[in-house]
Amino acid sequence: MKRTVMALLLLATLVICSVVNLYHLDRLTGELIGDVSLARAAWQQGDTEGALVTLREAIALWESSDGYTHIFIRHDEVNEASDAFFALLGDLTSGETEAAEASCETLLYHLRSIRDMEHVSIKSVF
Repeated sequence: MKRTVMALLLLATLVICSVVNLYHLDRLTGELIGDVSLARAAWQQGDTEGALVTLREAIALWESSDGYTHIFIRHDEVNEASDAFFALLGDLTSGETEAAEASCETLLYHLRSIRDMEHVSIKSVF
């Protein structure tokens, strides 16, 4: 009986930790996607400086979350997202707005992909 109770408590703890992890990941990626979208809107309206400020804030958030991301997210995904952040920053800094649009789409894709990969679905279970 004690083993069953302990097993159920352990299972409940794992489920709770998974839910907390998903909440934190959704909040982090949501904030990053929002910042990148704000940066995109700013440069599309001609405010490159505002876009750079917003993008640098998003990069700072991404980098400050490395204790979490390097543990709970696949390293390839972290590296690809980091590369996409700096590719977008480089395009905006150099004034290449057409390239920046493609870099922005790439970055948003990586952030959404990170978020979606962690959610449980029929495909991820079977």
